[in-house]
Amino acid sequence: MKKKLIALIATIMLLLFTLCGCNEKICSVSDRFFVVENLGSLEYIICDRETGVLYLYMEQSNRVAITVLLDKDGKPLLYEGELK
Repeated sequence: MKKKLIALIATIMLLLFTLCGCNEKICSVSDRFFVVENLGSLEYIICDRETGVLYLYMEQSNRVAITVLLDKDGKPLLYEGELK
């Protein structure tokens, strides 16, 4: 059940990012996400303002990938700073 929920959330976020794009300051999906770090050419670590969960967002050759970052125990990695 948990894996299905994570897959569903990742799919929805993937669709949202594909439609709206992402920039260095804010991923503007209802101002829910912000960029924590720009890793280079269209690669970002982003944070969900409501949950603090971190995601890796990558775009290459008109394809987008987004995945939850996990800690060593397999739990979602959480942002340790202030949620903007």
